[in-house]
Amino acid sequence: MITERRSILEPLFSSQEGLHLSIYLVNRGDPNDVKSQLRRAVNHARECLEPVQSEDALEKFLKPVLGLLADARVLQDVKGHIGIFRNENSFRILSIPIEVDFLCSVATTFHIKPLLRWLQMDREFLLLGLEPGVFHLYQGSQHALRRLEIRRRPHGMDHEAPGATGSHRPHRELMQEVMDWLNEWLNRVPSEVRPKLYVVGESTLCAAAFKRLRVGRAVRLAHYASFHQTKLADMCQDIRRALKKEARQELERAFIEYRCAAEMNLTTSNMDQIAQAAIQGQVRKLIIADGLHIFGKLHPETGRLTLHPRDMDHEDDDILDDLAQAVLAHGGNVLVASRHQLPQGRPALAILDHERAAAAMPTPVNVPFAAYIG
Repeated sequence: MITERRSILEPLFSSQEGLHLSIYLVNRGDPNDVKSQLRRAVNHARECLEPVQSEDALEKFLKPVLGLLADARVLQDVKGHIGIFRNENSFRILSIPIEVDFLCSVATTFHIKPLLRWLQMDREFLLLGLEPGVFHLYQGSQHALRRLEIRRRPHGMDHEAPGATGSHRPHRELMQEVMDWLNEWLNRVPSEVRPKLYVVGESTLCAAAFKRLRVGRAVRLAHYASFHQTKLADMCQDIRRALKKEARQELERAFIEYRCAAEMNLTTSNMDQIAQAAIQGQVRKLIIADGLHIFGKLHPETGRLTLHPRDMDHEDDDILDDLAQAVLAHGGNVLVASRHQLPQGRPALAILDHERAAAAMPTPVNVPFAAYIG
């Protein structure tokens, strides 16, 4: 799930230039309702594209989406809400397990804010269950769980006398084999998305596992003195609750970090300044408002903003989306917060990279953002 989800989403984050169609459908379990939303999205896309595309080019661009209207079985198989992404070179359908609003966007990039919120809130984890001679490994998220491995010591070793010489050697060898495999697997996952590993089992087994673990974040799951598969659902519920709390705390720390950085003049909430800093790779962390759309254009070379009171044409985009993509492209971090959490109704807050922000920021341009809120 970890590398699979990243490999799917990162091309959507980085895709630029040309036509990009993003559709988010609210799946309430009614296929007719989903189909109705999709029909609305197609009609909106036509209105946006008819002035700039020939009829043949438009039909070719919309063909994969129109195919979903002709055969709705594909969408019926999607669990959760639905994201549809089409540009001139690709077509993606995603199951999105967090709440989304209906949206259809035609722009020069994909609309990614719901996907960023998905990554932020739906954190993944590993669960290693330890029993004498048996190792269970699961990979999960807030909405999914799958078994990766189950390994046992060789048949015939299970009934050795506990005090017999070498009776623990097969278990130690299996422990080493499992932990070597796990270390190698985790090492292939980029550190910034590497999941937390929760370990459950008797204290001696957990201690042996921690001693051999070289990669990744690992903690022992509290309140469980041993691993039993009958308790798997309870364990996952506890883990998911803890990870939700971690996500909230990360956002709270980001606001504290912003206030501390502001005392050193390493922040800005001015959209023009944020735009230029984002293009120049000076934004270390960006917090953007959810449920807020500011339409316009971000010049990819100068960072100059042109804001519009509404979505004017096929090149207009949600500026907050464009800023997020620019920050991600330079290795920065982006968080999505509810609109009321940002002070004074600001659409975005930026923490600047102190090594790159030594140059003076441009003079702020006072723009009444309330006029541009969609």
